[in-house]
Amino acid sequence: MNLQQFCFPVDERDVSFISHSKFFDWKTKSYVRKPTDKLADQYKAIVRYDNNSLISIVNRNYKLVPNKDLIDQLMEQLERTDQKYEIDKHHSFVRDNRMRLHIVFPELTIKDDSDEGIALSLYLHNSYDMSEGIRMYWGAIRHICTNGMVFGEVLAKYYSKHTKGFQIKDLKSSLENTYHLIPDIQQRIEVLDSLKVDSKFETEMTEQVGSRFVKHLQLENNLNSFSSLTQLQLFHLVTNYISHRMKHEMQSRYQWAASKLFNL
Repeated sequence: MNLQQFCFPVDERDVSFISHSKFFDWKTKSYVRKPTDKLADQYKAIVRYDNNSLISIVNRNYKLVPNKDLIDQLMEQLERTDQKYEIDKHHSFVRDNRMRLHIVFPELTIKDDSDEGIALSLYLHNSYDMSEGIRMYWGAIRHICTNGMVFGEVLAKYYSKHTKGFQIKDLKSSLENTYHLIPDIQQRIEVLDSLKVDSKFETEMTEQVGSRFVKHLQLENNLNSFSSLTQLQLFHLVTNYISHRMKHEMQSRYQWAASKLFNL
């Protein structure tokens, strides 16, 4: 995947606005309004300066971190892990205001109810409009159907004990620690495979992802309810729908909701 599309140049610019001052014109014997430019001290503009287009207006406290800086650091750290990795095009995207890069470790796999299993993944997010901060978190992708998923709940106990998150410079140690927690993820998957979907779980699902999501999922799979499924089977349906039916910008939000719902 060509990462140059993620690395377009960005810059900060001052923001001004037009203010109209009222004064008395002795020649015309009347009040007139005169426009003047004033600097907006509390705000600045984020501009893409290869085409001079405005991306966003943010407050002065916002710290601009270019995608290129993050990606360069990430690639450097990935090389230090000595692990094979790939960039997944399906779950990666870039817009002027936001980006998401999905890294897959194909040799670090977790078993599920398929022969291929799921491969450990890393997500890197950034934005230029304050819609979200710089984020890195762990998940996985199912080989058989490229379903993306997030392991926010299972890995939370590690981060609560050690740190609230991890930085790019900690990637190697974080990868090693996450790999050691694969048995915990594996155990949770096995539990999901043994649990049926009951009415209480369906209610919780509606609360987490919304009734529209649930209705679309039922229609797509010709189901009136999910009571005939195990929670793992439903998890696969949910992650498949998120990965293949939702806009890239919305996937992260619903992946986190699925992580909370299925306690993964």
